Formats: sequence, structure tokens, C-alpha cells
Amino acid sequence: MPDSEDLQPHLTTLEDTLVHEFRACQSLVALTQNERQALFSNNVPALQDLLAEKEALLGNLDRLEKARQTAMDHWRHQTGFEAQTLAEMLPSLDPAKRERLKRLREGILALTTQLRELSQGNRALANSALDGLEAVRHFLLTLSQTPVGYQRPGASSDRVPTMALAIEQLA
Repeated sequence: MPDSEDLQPHLTTLEDTLVHEFRACQSLVALTQNERQALFSNNVPALQDLLAEKEALLGNLDRLEKARQTAMDHWRHQTGFEAQTLAEMLPSLDPAKRERLKRLREGILALTTQLRELSQGNRALANSALDGLEAVRHFLLTLSQTPVGYQRPGASSDRVPTMALAIEQLA
């Protein structure tokens, strides 16, 4: 196994990347909480802004994940270990570095669990709002339709009212 001095740059890069991932996850949780508030208040412009911010942040997280994988690959190459995950890598590190990386890993996992729960709640709120819109749309369509059993003399029974088509085309 190479000297720990040879591994230090890779471990420092890995730790820095994990710190950035942790902060990005914190930001993503905050954005998701703001998204929930926008969903509660039916604030569509705020939702659009938040979604744009989330997309940018997810792009950054993707870049950080690739950087983390690269740092782990360099570490694997230098040590000859076949550890595929950070959890598998931790036991081979010195205690101080192991503890810092372990805490970062646990923090990221806790944030992703919180993010998953928030996202599921937001998805339920969004689906509920969409169901409400669909109910209103259906109600408006039924208002413009001719009641069953009533027809103008000589009118075809399969004719769809013009107003219903106009509403349907807009929806």
C-alpha cells in the first residue's frame, strides 16, 4: 500500500467533494421545502422559478457525483483496493479521516432520505391539484353539453356542442 502521503491529495479531493455534495443536498432540501409552500399557495410563477433552480442544482450534484467517483477511482488505483463504495473504503483509512468521511456520508444519506420524503409529499400535493383541475375542467365541459334526452327537432344525436370543443381544445 502506498504511503498515506501519496493518498492525501485524493482523500482531500474526496472530502472536499463530499462537503460540496452535503451543502448541495442541504440547498436541495431547502428548495423542496419552498416548493411545498408554493404548492400550498398555488403560486405557479414561484414553482417555475424553483424548478429552474432545482434543475441547476441537480446538474451541479451530478457533476459532484462524477468528481467523487473520479477521486474514488484514483484512490482505488493507488491502493489496489477494490472498494466500490465509500462505506467499503472507510475501514482502510486513518481514524481521523475515516470519522470525517463517515459523518459526511451519514449526513448526505440523512438529507437524501429527507429529500425523498419531501418530494413524495410534494408529488402528492401536485397530483391533488391536478385532480382538482381535472374535476373543474370536467364540470365546465358538462355545463356546455346538451342534457340527455333534450334535442332540437331534427338535430342529430351524435353532434358535439361547439362550446365543448372550444373548451376541450384550450385544455
